[in-house]
Amino acid sequence: MECPACRAPKAYRRTSKKNLNRLLRRVGFIPMMCHHCYHKFHVAWPLTIGKQLNSPAQRNAA
Repeated sequence: MECPACRAPKAYRRTSKKNLNRLLRRVGFIPMMCHHCYHKFHVAWPLTIGKQLNSPAQRNAA
């Protein structure tokens, strides 16, 4: 996924326990964070179809 701030292709899904992020997830927005510039943002789930959302380090944990 591409970061809207720096345009680096290093944005991945982030976990958060804040109530606002839980609410946004329920209405269809996924919390994301750029691993290049650490910008936090939300993306509507239809825009994530076919994109890599998990960081490469997390994908190998089974």
